[in-house]
Amino acid sequence: MGVEGSRFVYEKEKHSEEELPSMIKLIITDLDNTLLNDVKVISSYSSEILRECQRKGIKFVFATARPERATKIIQKSFQPDYIISNNGATISHGDNVIFNNVIDTEIGNSVLADLSEIGEVTCLTVEAGKCLYTDYSGKPWDNENWNPVHFDFSKSFDEDIVKISTECKKTELLDNLILKYPSLHLYHNNGEDWSQIMHINSTKMNAINYLAKILNTHISNIAAFGDDFNDIDMIKNCGIGIAVGNAVDSVKQVADFICLTNNDDGVAEWIKANIL
Repeated sequence: MGVEGSRFVYEKEKHSEEELPSMIKLIITDLDNTLLNDVKVISSYSSEILRECQRKGIKFVFATARPERATKIIQKSFQPDYIISNNGATISHGDNVIFNNVIDTEIGNSVLADLSEIGEVTCLTVEAGKCLYTDYSGKPWDNENWNPVHFDFSKSFDEDIVKISTECKKTELLDNLILKYPSLHLYHNNGEDWSQIMHINSTKMNAINYLAKILNTHISNIAAFGDDFNDIDMIKNCGIGIAVGNAVDSVKQVADFICLTNNDDGVAEWIKANIL
């Protein structure tokens, strides 16, 4: 079954090749290193395959660690039905935010104070409202997509915090710090020195469960694509979980299928071969 490069890993329950097109009602995909190629775009071929899914009545959802506004340029190539952003903390439908899970302000300020005391932390950012607050003095983010605002985190932060990101080579220091905060959890970005801190309920899978409920769609009727550690839950728990060929081993180990890489239109090729 499927295109060259696919392989079956394990079964949640057995589905025949004929069942897949009728059972999938909703497709969820991570963006960076999954749907997007290495130049951070969706190919025209992939965009057409995704639009064909929508024409057949299959809803399509982006699930990304990015804030929603940082997907605007991507939406010019393809407009999803919903966007799960900030690693599951936020769900958007068009211009409307239908779900937003924030960190308690007092706890957020305490975490920021602790991070500021770690000498190995070289940059702090906070996703809040419509801005990315950062203590970095340069311009590492595109203004249109990220809307960065310089902020001194030694001062109290009084907005609702959706996500805290930090650059730190010694990730074990962050692992130890997060133990102080049982209401939060921590993700390390694969291949980077960046880590993300969010409310413990802010996960892509929790957002998918919320979305499935309001859409009256069973989890077994959802296919999910991903590549990184924060995709493991949705790959493991959705009806069909697919890892792209460039995914980390932990994702591949829990996937039902492994498709081609992000640079080979892996998501689109698997959908074309198995769903359309």
